[in-house]
Amino acid sequence: MLGLKYKEYAISRIRENSYLDLSSGESDVSLLDPMKLPLDDINEYYYTQETISDKALQNCSQAFISPGDSVIVPVPTFGRYSFYAKLARANIYSIKFNHFPYEIDTDKIIKEANGKNAKIIYLANPNNPTGHLLDIKEIEKIAALTKAIIIIDNSLIEYCESQDVFTYKNKNIIDIRTFSKIYGLAGARIGYAVVRNPCLLKKIKNIISPFEVSVISAYLAEVALAKVNLVEKKRKELKISINYLKDNLPISFMATDTCCSMIIIEAKFQINLAIALKQKGILVISGEYFHLKSNCVRVTIKNIKSMAILIKALESIWEEKAKCSYKQES
Repeated sequence: MLGLKYKEYAISRIRENSYLDLSSGESDVSLLDPMKLPLDDINEYYYTQETISDKALQNCSQAFISPGDSVIVPVPTFGRYSFYAKLARANIYSIKFNHFPYEIDTDKIIKEANGKNAKIIYLANPNNPTGHLLDIKEIEKIAALTKAIIIIDNSLIEYCESQDVFTYKNKNIIDIRTFSKIYGLAGARIGYAVVRNPCLLKKIKNIISPFEVSVISAYLAEVALAKVNLVEKKRKELKISINYLKDNLPISFMATDTCCSMIIIEAKFQINLAIALKQKGILVISGEYFHLKSNCVRVTIKNIKSMAILIKALESIWEEKAKCSYKQES
């Protein structure tokens, strides 16, 4: 629930019937100051407010892709990149990393991007579903050694303590963020894109509606940015949950090295793990959604109590599988 003063603020703005000015990259909600942008570069940063980071992905795809352009999408990753590239009638080249722990090889991406003359390279950092974090130097290397626009979906980056500031130097890198994850404002539908290249920014602004962001959502975002202690608390709680899950994971399962709230758990034996967990009352996303095998799932990491329930279910699944195998051998 919103506090009374925030309700009053929202109501007053609605009565004023005023819009946020998105055309100039500025509004009465100053999102730049709390983001700790490097002060010596502050005049080189621009941003657009979006209804959600997903909308920023759509706008960037629409702004930069012409029919027949080549785009690079690593696999496994978030499915919306291919979705928006397909809507823009791009030629999509999926670079598959098929073996656990499914970490991205940046040299392979560079080679494929140059070979296909890629217009855009989509990257999630940390990656969804693995939670793997690419070092900023690796991302800068991709940008330096290709001619592509690098669209970085940093929706989960605030979970990672070491890389939550805007430190990309290459001006062909677009940094997309959201308030839906660590800030808990999924219902507000607000995100933003940080762009250092004025030419790229102009193309994005040419297709952005002036009605993208509501006053209420923008104010909620400003309030959320001020909750520094809450963000730190969530980071610490998540780290405890990750360590608990990994320390207690049954030996018949593997987990990716995550720094965020997403993780891949893979069984060392053949099973449709998503269905098996659903039968135990646990809902996860099958690895098949991410073009992986059915013996792995993407799990959203929550509190220790939830992780304990998951671990118990995995232990039960393995015990049932082992008993079944023993009976067959007998």
